[in-house]
Amino acid sequence: MDRPLPNTYWVIPADCWPVIPGAADDTEARRRLARLLEAGVDSFVDLTEDGELPPYRHLLPKHSDYCA
Repeated sequence: MDRPLPNTYWVIPADCWPVIPGAADDTEARRRLARLLEAGVDSFVDLTEDGELPPYRHLLPKHSDYCA
């Protein structure tokens, strides 16, 4: 299966997908998250450190799983 974004990898099987959208603003984060959601990703693990990048949890659909 093709990767939805460069530098992302599929881990099968897994309960959560470790993904860092890596966007400096909401517009870019929305674009990246849309590609991941279209690819079927619905669980996110936020591996960013405080202050590293703007938070993106508020951009996720309500049905998404999120771990910080």
